[in-house]
Amino acid sequence: MTMTPDADLQVWLDTHANQGQMRIIPYVKSMKDVLLEFRMQVVQQGRGGSSRVSQQGQVHVPAAQAMPLAQVKVGMTDRESCSVELSLRKDGVDAGVYRFDCQEPGRTH
Repeated sequence: MTMTPDADLQVWLDTHANQGQMRIIPYVKSMKDVLLEFRMQVVQQGRGGSSRVSQQGQVHVPAAQAMPLAQVKVGMTDRESCSVELSLRKDGVDAGVYRFDCQEPGRTH
């Protein structure tokens, strides 16, 4: 099943690398006030295998304001890859699934 992301929502990922740590923060901005449920899953893969970190919750997003959803820090080396999947629900209805590569900061959906 293919889901079209909610046109009222703008979603992007902010990442900061520092001394072997990657800080990952997904943001959302809405055209109008909205209460969102989110689930974020970070998958890290390297030579030694893979690991997953998940966070979920609810956030009130005021109209036209960027709102961080969560924050995760993972250890990263040049030989590892990292991806983020962010699922959003608005009013109990799926509002979109967004996928990001951690090494490509600032990509917007």
